[in-house]
Amino acid sequence: MVGKIIRQERIKQKVKSKDLAAAAGVDTGHLSHIEKGIRNPSKTILAKICEELNLSYQFMLNISQNAVDEDSEAYDVTSNVPYDKVLYAENFKLMDCPKGVSGASFITKMKDESMAPDIKKGAVLYVHYTSVINPGDICLVMYNGEALVRKVNMDEKHFTLSAVSKEVKDIVVSVDDQNFNIVGTIILS
Repeated sequence: MVGKIIRQERIKQKVKSKDLAAAAGVDTGHLSHIEKGIRNPSKTILAKICEELNLSYQFMLNISQNAVDEDSEAYDVTSNVPYDKVLYAENFKLMDCPKGVSGASFITKMKDESMAPDIKKGAVLYVHYTSVINPGDICLVMYNGEALVRKVNMDEKHFTLSAVSKEVKDIVVSVDDQNFNIVGTIILS
């Protein structure tokens, strides 16, 4: 099913198969097998294809990892899946998935000036829902019931949540603090 969507979107966007194959790092024969459903793309190749076609990697990964039952296939249910959109969490609308953020799970807005001037209040934030982060990643976190955008650093016992604004103090959180969760990383385009 994922191959069918890739082919439809490639044709709709007038992208040549040789160009998409090159962007994905595969030969045209391999891409042809993916589009025909003979092969499934690896996660790496799927991510590259999604990036090139501005498709939501999360939606496409879900489709590629879940079997489509006969009824769904017969009624072409996947044609109603917004694989080129990302959920805007503020109003539950779907927005276009722009180039550079195909890994976004959802979109939200920056609520304050804590990360200014890097991220200004009201800026649209593309969030990749994950708990796998690297030191220094800018993340959406939940702390004491509040959603915060902060640079996250860690050691064996603590997370340090840092703002860019000098007026906002760092928050040091114990790794076993039940009032702290990492929602995901912010994708900076």
